[in-house]
Amino acid sequence: MDHCVICQKSDDQPLICLREKGSNGINDASRKREDTLLTIVGQYVHKKCRESYVNPFNIAKVKINLNKDGPRETPNTPNLRSQEQFDFKTHCLFCGQIARKDRKRTCEVYQVRTDEFQTKILDICKLRGDIWGTEVLGKIKSVNDLHAADAIYHQTCSSNFRTMKAIPSCFSNDLDRASKRGRPYNKEDHFEEILEYLNAHQDEQVSVNQLVERMKETCGDEAFTSFHMKQRLLKHYKDDIIIVEKYGTGGIVTLRDTAKSILNDFFLRPLDKDSEEEKNRIILTAAKLIKSDIRSVPVDREYYPSTGTLSSGQKNLDFVPKGLQHFLRELIPESQLKMTSIGQAIMQASRPRSLIAPLQLGLAVQLHHNFGSRFLLDELNHLGFCSSYAEVQKFESSAAISQGLLKIPGYEETDCLQFIADNVDHNIGTLDGKEAFHGMGIVAGITPMKETAEERIRRTETSTEELLAGKINIKYYRTQSDDVSKVQFGRLVPLPTVDTTMFLDIVYNIAWPLKSPTPGWSGMWQMTYNATYPGKTSIVFLPMIDLNPSDPSCIYTTMEFVAKQSKTYGSVPILTFDQPLYWKAFEIRANEEYGSDLKKMVLRLGGFHMMMSFLGSMGHIMQGSGLQEVLELVYAANTVPHILSGKAVSRATRAHMLVEIALHMLAQSKFDTSQDESTGTSLNPNTEDQNLKTRALDIFDRFLSGDIDTDALCNMEAIKLCCNRYMTDLRSLIESTPTARLWGQYMEMIRILKTFIKAERTGNWELHLKSVRDMLPFFASSGHNLYTKSSYIYLTEMLNLPEDHPEIYAKFKEGHHVMRRSARAWAGLSTDLIIEQVLMRSLKTSGGLTRGRGMSETQRLQWTLSMPACSKVSDAMFDLTGSSYASSEQHKETGQTRMKRDKEDVMTIFSFLKERDPFAEIDVLRNIETGVTSETSVNVDKAKEIGESIIQNMEGQHITSHTFKRSLQVKTMNDRNLLKIGDDSVRIDPQLLFQRFLTAAQNMHEDLADVFAYELCSFPPALFEGNGLMREAHKSTLADYIWKCGNCEAESTEDIKHVVDGGSLLHRVPWLRGETFNSICQRYINLVSQRYNDPIIIFDSYPENPTTKDLTHIRRSKGIATTQIMFDENMPCRSVKEKFLANTKNKQRFILLLGDKLKDSGFEVLHADGDADLLIAKTALSCSSLKHTRVVGDDTDILVLLCHHYRSTEYVLHFGSDIKRGGQMTRIWDINKTKEVLGETAVKLLPGIHALTGCDTTSRMFGIGKAAPINKLKLSEQFREAMTTFTQANGDKKTVIAKGTEVISCLYGGLPYEGLDILRYRKFGSKVAAGTISVQIHALPPTMDAATQHCLRAYLQCHYWMTGEMLNPCDWGWMNSANSLLPIKSIKPAAPAKLLKIIRCTCKTNCDTLRCSCRKNGIDCSISCTSTRKVYEKRLQKLSQNDKQDSGRGKEARSNRSERHDNTEDEPDSEVLMEPSPSPESPPLHIDEDFVQSVAPTTIKGNSIYVCPVCKKKLRTISGFRGHTTKQHNIHSLKASDHRQSTDANPHSVPSSQTPLFLQDDVFPSIFHRALHSSVSIIVDDPIYMNTDFRYLTERATSREVEQILRAVMHKLFLQVGVSVSSALERETLFQHFHRMRCDKSTMTEIQEAFASESTLTNRTVNNFLQILLMELIGQILSECYQQEVKQATDVKESMSQNDRQILYYIAGYIVRSLRKNTNRIHQTDEGVLAALDKMQSDGTTELSTYASWFNQVNRGGLKRPSDTLVDLVCAMEIVVRGKVSFDNLSSTSLLVAPLKEAILESTAVKHYADQIFRGCKFDNSFQVERIAYLFLTIRGFAVVRAKRTQLHASKTNNSKPSFSLRQVLGSKSINIM
Repeated sequence: MDHCVICQKSDDQPLICLREKGSNGINDASRKREDTLLTIVGQYVHKKCRESYVNPFNIAKVKINLNKDGPRETPNTPNLRSQEQFDFKTHCLFCGQIARKDRKRTCEVYQVRTDEFQTKILDICKLRGDIWGTEVLGKIKSVNDLHAADAIYHQTCSSNFRTMKAIPSCFSNDLDRASKRGRPYNKEDHFEEILEYLNAHQDEQVSVNQLVERMKETCGDEAFTSFHMKQRLLKHYKDDIIIVEKYGTGGIVTLRDTAKSILNDFFLRPLDKDSEEEKNRIILTAAKLIKSDIRSVPVDREYYPSTGTLSSGQKNLDFVPKGLQHFLRELIPESQLKMTSIGQAIMQASRPRSLIAPLQLGLAVQLHHNFGSRFLLDELNHLGFCSSYAEVQKFESSAAISQGLLKIPGYEETDCLQFIADNVDHNIGTLDGKEAFHGMGIVAGITPMKETAEERIRRTETSTEELLAGKINIKYYRTQSDDVSKVQFGRLVPLPTVDTTMFLDIVYNIAWPLKSPTPGWSGMWQMTYNATYPGKTSIVFLPMIDLNPSDPSCIYTTMEFVAKQSKTYGSVPILTFDQPLYWKAFEIRANEEYGSDLKKMVLRLGGFHMMMSFLGSMGHIMQGSGLQEVLELVYAANTVPHILSGKAVSRATRAHMLVEIALHMLAQSKFDTSQDESTGTSLNPNTEDQNLKTRALDIFDRFLSGDIDTDALCNMEAIKLCCNRYMTDLRSLIESTPTARLWGQYMEMIRILKTFIKAERTGNWELHLKSVRDMLPFFASSGHNLYTKSSYIYLTEMLNLPEDHPEIYAKFKEGHHVMRRSARAWAGLSTDLIIEQVLMRSLKTSGGLTRGRGMSETQRLQWTLSMPACSKVSDAMFDLTGSSYASSEQHKETGQTRMKRDKEDVMTIFSFLKERDPFAEIDVLRNIETGVTSETSVNVDKAKEIGESIIQNMEGQHITSHTFKRSLQVKTMNDRNLLKIGDDSVRIDPQLLFQRFLTAAQNMHEDLADVFAYELCSFPPALFEGNGLMREAHKSTLADYIWKCGNCEAESTEDIKHVVDGGSLLHRVPWLRGETFNSICQRYINLVSQRYNDPIIIFDSYPENPTTKDLTHIRRSKGIATTQIMFDENMPCRSVKEKFLANTKNKQRFILLLGDKLKDSGFEVLHADGDADLLIAKTALSCSSLKHTRVVGDDTDILVLLCHHYRSTEYVLHFGSDIKRGGQMTRIWDINKTKEVLGETAVKLLPGIHALTGCDTTSRMFGIGKAAPINKLKLSEQFREAMTTFTQANGDKKTVIAKGTEVISCLYGGLPYEGLDILRYRKFGSKVAAGTISVQIHALPPTMDAATQHCLRAYLQCHYWMTGEMLNPCDWGWMNSANSLLPIKSIKPAAPAKLLKIIRCTCKTNCDTLRCSCRKNGIDCSISCTSTRKVYEKRLQKLSQNDKQDSGRGKEARSNRSERHDNTEDEPDSEVLMEPSPSPESPPLHIDEDFVQSVAPTTIKGNSIYVCPVCKKKLRTISGFRGHTTKQHNIHSLKASDHRQSTDANPHSVPSSQTPLFLQDDVFPSIFHRALHSSVSIIVDDPIYMNTDFRYLTERATSREVEQILRAVMHKLFLQVGVSVSSALERETLFQHFHRMRCDKSTMTEIQEAFASESTLTNRTVNNFLQILLMELIGQILSECYQQEVKQATDVKESMSQNDRQILYYIAGYIVRSLRKNTNRIHQTDEGVLAALDKMQSDGTTELSTYASWFNQVNRGGLKRPSDTLVDLVCAMEIVVRGKVSFDNLSSTSLLVAPLKEAILESTAVKHYADQIFRGCKFDNSFQVERIAYLFLTIRGFAVVRAKRTQLHASKTNNSKPSFSLRQVLGSKSINIM
């Protein structure tokens, strides 16, 4: 019996079990109290006792009392005679006394020598739970290691301690002995205390040993023994006690009141006359009797009830005492189960601690297993209906220990043991969103299921260590070899397997429409298939592996575990994976050494996932065919993409089978037709075929009723003959046209799908392999490359099973390759589907591991290992109650509701297909829904042949090196909307493509507006739909708007002439099936004669040559296509009217027939050459000049033309239809009134407005309605002027494009002269700023390129309406393709070339699967892709490590690397500064030594080349690049820096080890402070950014704390790069590091915390502001650094010597002279250049006053006086040269002009002074700056070479001869360096 460790009582008060936290709290309180109480985990305390003990106020009171009383001696401290402290080396571990040998008592002393001793004593301490055990436990925990502490003990003490006895009296302390003095001890008194205790705790389960221990606490060794205690209790209580023997307890004691005693007490009671009181006494007596019976029930808390007990109603009833049964049967006579349940609930409530009621436990385990709700268990437990949650937890942990890893009792060699593994992913709902679990789940399946004997689960306390013993230890994988690279694709031998049941499937397709209702295909098979099968499968859950499933170590560990478990049972390991894991497992097995257990493993590819991939292949092949629209008839539009991709497997399977049935119905309708539509002749149906079909259907009825089985049906001759004839007819039908071949191929894929399902359901191994082989070509042709490779390998290995593993092959032949969860023949499931249905569903459904249980190692092990036991308990409870928590035994497809729904859906699909007949004799490949025909490159109807050729090419190829070429795959019908990337055309979602382009462009283009000049999509979405058609015009909205503008209604007029639109007339008369065409024409004649007065009927014509209305006709036909019918007036019409007229040739032929009939009847009939709208308008206008006229029609085009061309006359002109809609007449327009309502300007421009906003031949612009341009006419003069262009008859293309795009820009809200491309960018920015969702690309205006083509098409239509003349459409936005006119969408590519190459993927690992979006769309992964970026970062990290290693090798090593780096090119530069040939008159040049030595000792870095964007030629100099692009390509606006490429091995390496001045600690803070405040000011002044949150953040940004953090981050960034802000390459490196810093989570989190430390702003708001601030800040810092470098250059110039500055002044003068001379010769009329030269020379500057005397001399060679700014420019160039050339280390490359000139042009100071000189000039100044730099370097290099030669000459002769100065050299007329 458990007791409270604080008060040592075990009363009725509830006890709570201590956990680690509670135990530590009590121990802390014990130390504060100076007490010796020590608790451990697992002990029990009263809740009130614990609260009182740890209460701080109570602890304070105890301390006060201790201070008053002085130190006290605690009972647990050894009271030694010497009062010395306890020492393990001298005192006994158990009794605490000095350890000494006592020969008299033969007491030996031993030393602790093993760790097992300590472990065993700790267990005994926990078992004893008394004061002595607690004392010993405290001693052990004080040192942790008894062996190391040299602890000793008495043998007697150890023996007593182990056997649950007290401390030997000879070793008890003095106080104990002293306490025994006085009165003699009386055992009977203590026995009476035991009896009182037993009577007080009779509701609990008390053992004899517990009573003995309690007696020992009071009398020590004098206590009774267990045997003596048992005898005394029996003697005392006699028949009122029951002692049940139980090992280790001495017996369980239960008191009972006997019926005799209870009844005796009842009859001896005093009589009471009150009947109510008497009734209460009787009830109380009955309750005592029942309670006595409950106490007498024997209990067993060592084992839980078995499942057999739980499922048996009789055994549960027997558990209830007879008395309680009689009582409850009287109360509940009808339900024995309820009586049993309530009875056990009463028993559990009566004996809550000593009893475990079976139903109480079973219900609790069942609820927790199925729902996983602790709340539900707690509520029911409190109400007394089930066991507690703690008991369920104990049951699960006990079951987990009892279950172990894998137990298969009775396993035999004929049994089949298979393992399945799959990834388990779960995002745990933690506070921070972390700790997501990604691991490997494993299950084992044993077929057939083993019926095991009932095994009761032992009820034990389970520790975490015991549970963790069952986990799978991870084995890290190391590649043993590279043998997998040697594996080749073998040869696939032909499979002779024939589906013997295929005739049943054919008969089913024939009979389905004739037999109603008919079950679904799978339901039919389950109803009728009866065959032998191996039996159900036992599924065992195995521990999960907590490691990324794609990690090779995880897969290797799984394989090792499976191999070990299989070896235990002597079975060959069989393991199933899905494709990604299968391929890696195959590589691991291939690389294993021979002799390894893994080499013997049979790897299987999951069939369920293979079927998913095949469904995706079917959807891919049928793209653009119309299948998607077919499925959208019965499925939601958002569901269909998942069906076609194969993700929604169940829906996809049903959908394809429904379409298959509809296709077979359509084929049968063609076979059974009694008329040839092409000729109209009747066909006599084949009586023999009809009789044969009838016989086959009768046989099928008998089959469904169960009279014959499957084999008998398939072997009947009538069935075979009927099926063969049907298939022959079907093959001839589907081979007739390309579209028919495509849909016939689709039917073949469905047949393969059904065969695969059949093979899995029935366990047919040969059929399984056959269906996999049939899938292979479609995998290959559809681009499912991974499944192509894996399926090929899988099929090859499985075909080799008879030789490699004959025993496994034999089992698979018997049907063991599948598993069954139900005892049915048609119930086989793929092994990978088993793990999905069992483990994954159990994990993620109610009661699963992921529903609040947690995913720690212990929780996973307990759940997985206890799952079988919990499942058995749940099933036992279901068996008991007769309820079920599972699906019905009836197949869902056989239900009446499902059959009715299937029939409705099939008929819907059939009606659609019948109108758009895919088997129609049209010799083109077309979309049956839209009628759009495919391009000639589309070969999707030959997918199987293409796939077979790919499979043949794979044979003999190495599996690791073989690649699949996209060009060899099928071209689908959806390939018209492709993106062109290089030479490949790929398909991609328009919105996704747009978002990717924008993301990439933000980092690649400085001006994002330039990117918006491209559509950023494979087609212009503002003008075209995804299917390639123009956006359909909403013409009627124009009429609606005009009608609402004013009174346009016509008044009734008599004697009016009618002009009838023949196209509208055709739809007025219904056609009766079987009626002759003559009769149909007569019906039209009757209608015309009855309704119209003096009519003129005008018909359209449909010429065979292409027209601009071809796409409109396709759209209006809605994909309905029929063959041409050769008819005459006497032939009956057997076709539906809409279907007949959908063929343009039929329509044209009927129009001609009807026109002749109308003419014969006296009516005037006109036939237009094409569209009749213009002819109708002209005819009506002509008639209206003579008579009142009314145009009968409803086409808005006619209304527009009438309004535009009408001129007021005395006669009225009306327009409208005479069709009544909703009981009312439609609108009748008075054209004159309509013109007045619109106004003269609108009427004049109405055709242009109508054409631009969408008509039959132009696109509707998304978001622009018909009313918008009419409203614009009233507001904008510029808009009116631009629209006038479309009404001019002689407009030229250039004007049309300019004015048309201006109109479109105005309609989209553009500013004057803004342009569409800039408008697109501005619209995008405004939508981003104001929108809450992503910007949709079709909502943006079209690009200039797309709008140009749209304007041309609009003008073409307007010109025809104005003049009646049709221009050449191919010159006005149309192109001729396959004898049809198609609109030109755009000329430009979808995006700039460099953007097309960097569509970013997010692959976490290598991009070798179709999951990689770049690979899927035919684009190589770039540096922006995740996986490639990781590789790139690793390389950078490696380079960084190398740099760190190199940094300690000294200056010499860096110089050597620089020389190697600079001398990579062998070809010398043609512009090396060569010394000119000296002339006889030229004296040697002398330059001051100080000037030469002032050059900085640094070599040139960063060689570059320039690539021509047109011809890709590489040029080495800027001037060469400019000359090439100007002369060869006539391009003058290219910037060389935009086309520069580095030739360095590491182009992004840090250019210099010196820290720039602006990064020094005393300079950067001031620069950053100014930059930060400037950035904040810019944000504050921008109205787009400012709101309440940003206003707070701007204030926060300038705080001291935030400024310090930002400054540290930016300073670190610049120090890492160490850049000079003038270098473009170095700025590029800076921005790369900057964007990487913006994406660094730790850095951004640190800054965000500083911003949001005192606010409630969301992280998203702070991050948005922070990104804006950082972008502004980097620009402002660079601006400040720019100014700092200019100031630094000025300071350096001031520090130059007077002599140096004088020489540079003279060089500047010669530069002016050379430029002036050159300019006068080339740019004589360029005033801008001359003005700039004037700025370069001056007569009153500071420098001139310094050196004026020099100019007064005569011999100056035409030297010009330079201005101060030019001198500053030359000094800035000199500073650059000093920083790049070392005079002491001159080499052949030190004086190259190209790199020095590039460095000069990138100098900040040079740019600064050049801008001052050329400010205000309209020409590009870069040419002149290059010229200045070249002149300077030429003179400067000449001086350096001469100085070096002089120095060498002096060193050789040891006689320094005087040389002429630089002044003399520059002034010499004999030297012409200009």
